[in-house]
Amino acid sequence: MLRVAIKGVLSRKLRLMLTSIAVVLGVGFVSGAYFLTDSLRASFDTVFTEATQGVDVQVTTKEYAKLAQEAATSAPGTVSIDLAKVGVPPEVVDELEGVRGVKRVAGSIFEVGAQPLDKKGRPISTGGAPSFGANWVPEAEETGALRLVKGKAPERGEVLLDATTMDRGRFSVGDDVTILIQGGRTTRTFRISGVIKFGDSNSLNGAAISAFETSEAQELFQMGDRFSAVDAQAESGVSQEQLKRNVARALGPDYKVLTGVEVTQEQTDQIDDAFLGILQNVILGFAAVAVFVGAFTIFNTFTILVGQRTREIGLLRAIGASRRQVLGIVALEALVVGVIASTLGILAGYGIAYALRELINAFADGGIPKEAFPLKTRTIVASYLVGVVVTFVASIVPAIRAARVSPLEALRANPAHAGRGWRAPAFGGLLLLLGGFAVYRGFADKDASVQSTLTLIGGGFAVAIIGVALLSRLFIAPVTHLLGPVFARGTTGQLARRNVLRNRARSATTASALMIGLALASLVLVFQSSIKQTINAEIDRTLGADISIYNSTVLNSGTGVVNAKDVAKIAKVDGVDRVGAQRIGGATVDGRFDTDDVTFVTALNQESYGTDPLLRLNVLDGASEPAPDSILIDEDLAKDHDWTVGDKVKLGFVTGSAPKFEITGIYEPNELLGAPVLMAIDDFNRLQPPAVRADAFVFASVDDGEKPATVARRIEKTLGRDGAYLDVKDTEAFRDLIDQQFAPILGLVLGMLSLSLIIALFGIGNTLALNVFERTREIGLIRAVGGTQRQVRRIIRLEAVLVAVFGAIVGIVVGLAAGRALIAALADQGFEFALSWGGIIGVLIAGFIAGVLSSVLPARRAARTDVLEAIATE
Repeated sequence: MLRVAIKGVLSRKLRLMLTSIAVVLGVGFVSGAYFLTDSLRASFDTVFTEATQGVDVQVTTKEYAKLAQEAATSAPGTVSIDLAKVGVPPEVVDELEGVRGVKRVAGSIFEVGAQPLDKKGRPISTGGAPSFGANWVPEAEETGALRLVKGKAPERGEVLLDATTMDRGRFSVGDDVTILIQGGRTTRTFRISGVIKFGDSNSLNGAAISAFETSEAQELFQMGDRFSAVDAQAESGVSQEQLKRNVARALGPDYKVLTGVEVTQEQTDQIDDAFLGILQNVILGFAAVAVFVGAFTIFNTFTILVGQRTREIGLLRAIGASRRQVLGIVALEALVVGVIASTLGILAGYGIAYALRELINAFADGGIPKEAFPLKTRTIVASYLVGVVVTFVASIVPAIRAARVSPLEALRANPAHAGRGWRAPAFGGLLLLLGGFAVYRGFADKDASVQSTLTLIGGGFAVAIIGVALLSRLFIAPVTHLLGPVFARGTTGQLARRNVLRNRARSATTASALMIGLALASLVLVFQSSIKQTINAEIDRTLGADISIYNSTVLNSGTGVVNAKDVAKIAKVDGVDRVGAQRIGGATVDGRFDTDDVTFVTALNQESYGTDPLLRLNVLDGASEPAPDSILIDEDLAKDHDWTVGDKVKLGFVTGSAPKFEITGIYEPNELLGAPVLMAIDDFNRLQPPAVRADAFVFASVDDGEKPATVARRIEKTLGRDGAYLDVKDTEAFRDLIDQQFAPILGLVLGMLSLSLIIALFGIGNTLALNVFERTREIGLIRAVGGTQRQVRRIIRLEAVLVAVFGAIVGIVVGLAAGRALIAALADQGFEFALSWGGIIGVLIAGFIAGVLSSVLPARRAARTDVLEAIATE
């Protein structure tokens, strides 16, 4: 039986090769995801290992370590660290110098919040990576992460920049560079005294690093005389673990002590959790789509092949082959195809990983290092598991059908009109209901983890899609009849329609592969249009100002403020009526400050309020403006805690204060305000740490008769080079900016989903090729009675178009329905449903083009069929 299976594969090389393309692409994305993330993981591991090669023990305060673990920094827009309180005090350095086994000790500073500007005053792009500020300790170069490769150590008023930032900014040693400190709270100009590397790398994988003289770094980050950490190097013969024990005994329980190896692992794990794991899961998500689409193609191919070999199977049964042996033959063929396709998929994964890396680098400004792609056992196992299992599972139903055929039935079988029973559609309806319920549960369970929610929604959607595929055979006939007058007129069109409906199950399954990809594309388009509509509606509802001003680093690294001197300049510009400002910080609601339970709080200056507020609040109950020692909260927070106007609430701040405030108003959730708690500006400045006492956003209204766009240009001119780090947008330009932020993401998602379109194209082409082979005698008779090659090509082409357009229509309907359900589930978050008719029409056109392209080779083969040989075929 093994030889029969192998000969079966060899006799259908072309058809099975076309089938395997779907598996190759799916496995390619699986292996590509692992290749790319393993490469990045190895790169970060190498960088951190090199950077800590002279660090045997690192000491931080436990409070600092806890805040840092929650991504807290000294920069605005984060949970803020008050470094003057939680940093390591200088006496720890002196104490460690006396610990047994310590050779060298250095206090280190390494904090987010030092953004270099280019020579035009614009922030130097880091591709989304943070910008760090550090101290330079020349005598500890062997111990620390930074290495001086050019120039000299900095004195006060000087700075060292990493090699990548030097190249991006086109700086030379001796040039002046302006740096935004703590996201722009202050702006300082320094002389570049030299160039540094992070370990042996030009930068920390794209992040900017600015190194200052130690006392100046402490001053810039408002940390008094403290350090972020203290690094110690061991004497010869003393292990890291031994030194860790010695240091921990000397310092006591208030400090976190790690070995250099543990520091490297912790840093790598943080990168893995914050970036690499997410990237890997996103790529694997697209791989799952590709594999899922490919499964339909494999199922269809093996169904057709088994149908075409019915007589062959009957002869095998007649000469003594058992059902088990027939089942084994088909299953072995599937395993052979799966193994070959998986092997090719692993090879394709290298190309996919390279393409993804280049694509991400195009968006991230070269932030991802170009390292070799490691081939790990996990990658091989996962790739073969996916490829072989999917191929085997997709072929098992056709194999079981083949095994159940009796010899006499097989010898007279004619499956041409298969697919009109009721069991498959009934089962499809059940799957649709179960899948829909799983999706509903995924959205409804607000307390579930992100992973379980995504599993429910993704799994439910997959089950529902299978249900739709099984149901679609019921309405392929009426839809095809409706499409006929548009796409398939005349005699050739009538023949094409009949061929499509000859085996409705086959045609519906073929269309399903295309349906999945286009359903997802339609869903993405609906979501993008709805986000745009929601944002525009929110802007109309809440933004009373005519102009918005913000730090452009917010779009790059997520942190940034507008410093006070620039706010003062804006207020004096001709045509500006009022200037409002917003500050954002964190607090723990109803208790002492806890980094595990931080809620954003905000404050507006007095100019923001009034009869025509610059940020509108829809107040549901109580006051519209917070007074001292009082707060306004949004409706969601009030419902979560069952609070009403007049209740007293304790707010815990990172500074250690935990005063009580009276709730004097409740407002409708406001996305532009961005926080569920609004407090008075004086209270905010009194209770929040220095890092967040700056304006995160500035809003301006213009005088009557002035055009906002004109006033915005005046503001830009007034700010000049010193204020070039700011983006000044009138309301319409602000809308356009938001659209531009979503455009690359939308393009990337649709580009990845185009993979499913390619797989579906091969699936339709493969089915048509098998149909041509199956109908060789029929094609010969058409030619014999006068049909031309052109007419035969047209019949095949119209069949492909009808199947593809049917799949596109079903896909669009499913995508729109899923999109509508998604937006309805998010309605309590303020989402509004909207359609992009241009995008939907584009999806339909994509389906039509897929049909035309997939028919090229099968149509050519059918047209070239030899008439006499075709008529003689049995």
